[in-house]
Amino acid sequence: MKLPLIVFLIGAAISGSALGNRYDLTAQDAGRLVSLRCGDALTIHLPVNPSTGYLWSVTLSRPDILTPVGGGEILYPSHGSGERLLGAGGIQEWAFRAIRSGNTKILYVYSRPWERGVAPARKIAWPVSVKE
Repeated sequence: MKLPLIVFLIGAAISGSALGNRYDLTAQDAGRLVSLRCGDALTIHLPVNPSTGYLWSVTLSRPDILTPVGGGEILYPSHGSGERLLGAGGIQEWAFRAIRSGNTKILYVYSRPWERGVAPARKIAWPVSVKE
């Protein structure tokens, strides 16, 4: 009876290490060097209020280093009844997986997508280094 439990625990340990570590960043972490290993997961959470027309867009200087695994979903707060607060801001999230060693830069721009020739309201960037 102990053998299946041991096999399960060993399998869980191996699969957990193969998936890598998980890191979460917010706007307060902007500019900080992010050091990852291949297989690590990175999630970025930025404040957003689409009711104002502003949204974040993301660019990777080397998309072969990090691959997106989820991008741009907006999570909204709710009040006591569980309903979404109209006009309230939320958090926009992106998830990445480190797939190759090297250096890249993640750049987020907060702007109104339809406005051309207008400076963005905000820019946030992170240098990222991925090791084997």
